[in-house]
Amino acid sequence: MNPIRGSRALWPPACVCGLLVLLLLLCLPSRVSAAPPVVLEEGAGSYPLGRHLDVLEDAGGALTFEAVSAPRLNDRWQASEADRPNYGYTESAYRVRFRLVNPLPRDQRLVLEIDWQHLDHIELYTETPGGEREVRLGGALQPAAERDIQHRNYLFDIALAGAHRARST
Repeated sequence: MNPIRGSRALWPPACVCGLLVLLLLLCLPSRVSAAPPVVLEEGAGSYPLGRHLDVLEDAGGALTFEAVSAPRLNDRWQASEADRPNYGYTESAYRVRFRLVNPLPRDQRLVLEIDWQHLDHIELYTETPGGEREVRLGGALQPAAERDIQHRNYLFDIALAGAHRARST
């Protein structure tokens, strides 16, 4: 059975390399973003994210969510210029963020796919409909049974309300 049948692939095979990737999504709407948002369209099957990402290299891997969300680090975020960002094997952590805009009148279900199985740790930060921050974990060190969707790649289920504009941090 295909676990993503009937859903849209938000990130078809993408290669983001590094020991740690922190995905920041749909949080703190007042933050600045250099990359253009992903705008959902009727009938689109997938949305390659490469050129919609803002990337921050954390050389020591020690920055917290609160630190990378702080306005003082806004100038360190760089818009990705690659269709498929690839940073090779490195000791750095790469934090990525992106914005989603759903101008469609109905709710959408999306699947974020990360197909690089060598990532040890993935943190996905989203905002719940009530405005609370939700953290979901993935990566090679996370038990497969705790994944949103059982699949060989790292898949995260994302629900986006109709006529919704969201920014990442």
